[in-house]
Amino acid sequence: MEGLVKRVVAVVLYSMKRQRKTMCRKKASKKMVEMVGAGKCINAVRPDAQRCVDEAMDHIIGIRNITDNKMKIPFVCCTFVKLKACLLDHGHKNKQCTEQHLNLLLRQSEQVSNGPMNMACGDYNEESDRCDKLVIPKRQQDEPLPKSFLMPLVELFDSFEE
Repeated sequence: MEGLVKRVVAVVLYSMKRQRKTMCRKKASKKMVEMVGAGKCINAVRPDAQRCVDEAMDHIIGIRNITDNKMKIPFVCCTFVKLKACLLDHGHKNKQCTEQHLNLLLRQSEQVSNGPMNMACGDYNEESDRCDKLVIPKRQQDEPLPKSFLMPLVELFDSFEE
């Protein structure tokens, strides 16, 4: 990995590590107690959330397969905009989820995603309409959908070097 992709991955890993350190301590922190309180919401939304993640993975694999490297980053950014909107939509529809739960989960995800998104995405974010105009590619129908999000992302990042 080189350049921007390498920096984005480094920011994501740093953000995840920092978040884990603040959340997972021997003594229960306020953030950890809040997250445990949101557990019923998280568990109730899990089946719908998985469909959102599967759709995002479908796009990530499709993006990996395109040859226009200039469009890969905008497509990835818009995929995450769509994923976030999908997850929030299902959270708002679920009776187990309060606005407080959703705000907490949103803050937690933004602690990991905002740095890389701001660094790489520019105008391809939820505040602009640029993602509305893009048709994000999907995987080929004969390509299997993996169980984990990690490998398609790694393969996508590797495809930037080509």
